[in-house]
Amino acid sequence: MSSGNRIGFLEIEISLVFIQMTLIRPLDIILLVIIAAAAAGSFFLMEKNAGSHAEIYVNNRKAARFDLNEPVQYKDITTQIGNVRVKYGKGSVQVTQSPCPQKICIHQGAIGRISENIICLPAQLQIVIIDETDSLKSADGIDVIAY
Repeated sequence: MSSGNRIGFLEIEISLVFIQMTLIRPLDIILLVIIAAAAAGSFFLMEKNAGSHAEIYVNNRKAARFDLNEPVQYKDITTQIGNVRVKYGKGSVQVTQSPCPQKICIHQGAIGRISENIICLPAQLQIVIIDETDSLKSADGIDVIAY
């Protein structure tokens, strides 16, 4: 047996060992693609529906309630730091003016899907989108009672 054949044999053996030791195999790639497709599909299935009303709370007390299906209107909400102007109608609600320093509530933009929130901490203001047509809730707003 010549030394040239022996070196070629060692190279083949080393490459086979390397292939067996790789971290990602072809079936792993297929599995990753399936998991990614399932994650993307679940994201689209969990899409929230549009809400029908917006409730505004100041200091944890309901200050106003708006029907989002009306034409666009503006309303000033009185808070501890001043008036916050809210624009609502045509399926969405947004804060257009606020005396708070960073204006995060304004930069958040319009919301219109169920359970979306706009929160202004300095003004202690919260705007929540709800769906009044939810048939699972009782007349008093309780959806589940646990004993």
